[in-house]
Amino acid sequence: VFNRPMRPLQAAGDESAPPARLVVRGTTTSPRGSWRWMGTNALVFAPESRLPEATEYTVTVPAGTRSLAGEALAAPFESTFATLRPHVERLDAEPEVATDQLLPGETFVARFNQAVEPREVERAVALTVGEGKQARRLAFRASRPDAKNGKLVKLVPVSPLPLASKVSFVVDASLHGTEGPLPMKEGHTFDMATY
Repeated sequence: VFNRPMRPLQAAGDESAPPARLVVRGTTTSPRGSWRWMGTNALVFAPESRLPEATEYTVTVPAGTRSLAGEALAAPFESTFATLRPHVERLDAEPEVATDQLLPGETFVARFNQAVEPREVERAVALTVGEGKQARRLAFRASRPDAKNGKLVKLVPVSPLPLASKVSFVVDASLHGTEGPLPMKEGHTFDMATY
């Protein structure tokens, strides 16, 4: 949105070259789509399809861009934004039980806000059992329980969970989804316990 009129109102529908450019940050790659004017001051980018998640973009307007009255932008304008980063929405035992009543053979399903590869979950998630000096890491296998839903990942411990023990899933902030390079903004821990 410009603070001065940039074109005559009667030019609605004119598809002349826009004074702004949108690229994936750090590259010269522009997403497919088109710019269109709304009124005399606002320029809108409409992607052909949605923008990929977990991706940072830069919008630039070059110095010298002129308003309808001929005033020139003294310095280039640049703004960045990012699409939604991945995060874990829920981590549930399957079938669902109280979080302090887990069974030794429990399996879990992680629900993410975007598609995540099971191998990435195995890399970025730590399963620990016990507390303090008694805590130990337990291996698990990740898989996709529904081939059509990349947001769900099933986690199956490779050995039974010990009874009367704290169970923690620690999701590292480096976890990333399948669409873009940006990782989670911060890590997350899910604490549970066996009966």
